[in-house]
Amino acid sequence: SFSSVGSRSVSASFVPSNTDFVASSSNSLTVLVFAQADLSVSKTDGVNSYMSNDLLVYTITLRNLSGDTALNVRLLDTAPSSLSNVAWTCSAQGGVFCPAAGGVGNIDQTFPQLPSGSQVSYVLSGSVIGSPISITNTATALLPADGTVVANTPANLSATDINRSEVIFQNGFESPSILAATGSFRLPGTQLRSAGLIDGIARRIYGLDDASGEALRVYARVLNGETEYALATRSNGTWSLAAWQAFSAEPTLSWTARQTSAGFVLQSANLR
Repeated sequence: SFSSVGSRSVSASFVPSNTDFVASSSNSLTVLVFAQADLSVSKTDGVNSYMSNDLLVYTITLRNLSGDTALNVRLLDTAPSSLSNVAWTCSAQGGVFCPAAGGVGNIDQTFPQLPSGSQVSYVLSGSVIGSPISITNTATALLPADGTVVANTPANLSATDINRSEVIFQNGFESPSILAATGSFRLPGTQLRSAGLIDGIARRIYGLDDASGEALRVYARVLNGETEYALATRSNGTWSLAAWQAFSAEPTLSWTARQTSAGFVLQSANLR
């Protein structure tokens, strides 16, 4: 019985207790102790299409559904070249820890231990550059090269999300316009969650347009039983996603705007 994975040398010999039996010399062999892990990678941005300069927000989840702890599993996600201002955050549960809470560019993280039942979730965001015909993004879990982890279902180690360009937004993507210097909107998180519209995937639940076009979005997700929200704003044509926040009650989105010859332009926004 072995308490850890890795290469082991096993030896056996026989020493007789009387002359009725003949002694045997030691015989050895090398065995590899490995963990049999049911690992699964999922990835989605919750939409099928995008427009030029749009913001795409992906949720990437790595789970260990088996009874064995998996060691030294590497998660890799190379951001598409058609995305700019790429950034990500990490959250974990079930005894696994994020090597880093967040970063920019590609995801390349190795987990020393993925206990049974644990999962790691990433939110990766980026702005679309120009008008590519499609954007493909793949997340992959790489097992250690020494063979100490074996996947029950190798096909589950990779997940791909494909979006295609659209000329106009699909139904439900239209945003109200900013028509005054100040405004606010109470986000109906409880109602949206009970309707199944907020779950473990980061989804766009609200947006605002100003005189320059779409200026603000609110994303929501469920993490560790709590509903979290994040603001996305656009500056000089580039989107950025702010930190995730949890609230004890349904938050209110408030904003200020300045009036120009073309109309109102968003200045600031916050969730409270």
